Amino acid sequence: MEIEVLVNQRYQCGEGPHWDHANNRLIFNDISGKSVTVVDLETKEAKRVDGMPDTVSAVVPRASNKDEVVICHGQNLEILNLETKQREIIAIVDEGTENILNDAKCDPVGRLWAGTMGPEASPGNVDPEKGSVFCLDKDRKISKKFDKVNIANGLAWSLDQKTFYYIDSLPRKVDAFDYDVATGEIKNRRTAIDVKKFEDFAHITDGMCIDEEGMLWIALFNGGKVIRCNPNTGEKLSEILLPVKQTTSCCFAGPNLDQLIVTSASSLSEEELKQQPEAGFVFRIKNVGVRGVQAVSYAG
Repeated sequence: MEIEVLVNQRYQCGEGPHWDHANNRLIFNDISGKSVTVVDLETKEAKRVDGMPDTVSAVVPRASNKDEVVICHGQNLEILNLETKQREIIAIVDEGTENILNDAKCDPVGRLWAGTMGPEASPGNVDPEKGSVFCLDKDRKISKKFDKVNIANGLAWSLDQKTFYYIDSLPRKVDAFDYDVATGEIKNRRTAIDVKKFEDFAHITDGMCIDEEGMLWIALFNGGKVIRCNPNTGEKLSEILLPVKQTTSCCFAGPNLDQLIVTSASSLSEEELKQQPEAGFVFRIKNVGVRGVQAVSYAG
């Protein structure tokens, strides 16, 4: 296994890495840095698109246009043109509240799922149960799926498309729902992985992805690691330690989906930043022993 720095720029809260297979590029966002970055894995060239007025908490490619992505921008779901920087609002959630969107990902047929969270005084210190989880279909119709969410975070779908996995960060666990891929309906919520059973409570469950064997990879904020877990048994199978404390999310990338990308944050004191000079960088891990599953672009 080989860990290297892929992007040696310090992001405030790097998040949401997504391998855009169709266009052979990595895309991620910086929440408080209000930006989207596109990376060439071969050259490590990083192109940053910034200037957004509000938090940018997730980014997903749009299948119909290589220059466009969908971003979670404050309370808005917007289409962002990476070349012109023009933005188009396609949906607004939780109007009249102080909530903001957080993580987002597309289901196997290209519906966009995104969740919100309440005001956050400091990382992980959020007004409880203020958020909700929404689904945006390809016709841009948005529906609320459930509420009483603390910090809506990592999302993934099982290989057979029959299970939806979801993280609410504060309970430190991964929940599973029965999933109807034809309709996008969910039911039978239950706990798949209780991370508190094998990790320190300070380690907050954050972003997540799934591999070709159906195992979940979970970034632990404040844990400085990514863990691989079996959602069928709830067991932790392995972990990869990073040289930074605030690991935020992960995805598999590259033409063969055999590189694990890990983003990080730098919400640290000056002393901690001296001790973690690579905080906020983006990392690439090779030879992890398994490949990932191709991510899905928004179909609308």
